[in-house]
Amino acid sequence: KFVSEPYWILQTNYKNVNFQATRGKFNQKEEGEKVFKEIESLPFIIKKVDKKEGTELPPQLFDLTTLQVECNKQFGFSFCPTHSHFMRQPGPPVPVPYGQPPCATKPGITL
Repeated sequence: KFVSEPYWILQTNYKNVNFQATRGKFNQKEEGEKVFKEIESLPFIIKKVDKKEGTELPPQLFDLTTLQVECNKQFGFSFCPTHSHFMRQPGPPVPVPYGQPPCATKPGITL
């Protein structure tokens, strides 16, 4: 049976890149603090850079609800402009989980 155990690591962020100390993980916070005090005044040296191949899956398509939430978070758009813009897109009609809101039929609503 897996039992999670807390651990501590020493890492820093330099120019938006995370670096981790090579001393590994510490099971006790005091161990990590002791090592930190030993290396705190030493110069920061990058000894090795590894380049690794990686793959990343493309983001999933938005459903209408997630699209509206993201538009509200990032751009401050309310439900109605997002919904009316979605409904004006070319292509076959797409079923939408809600009915047409009253504000989507008002003239002058643009994104």
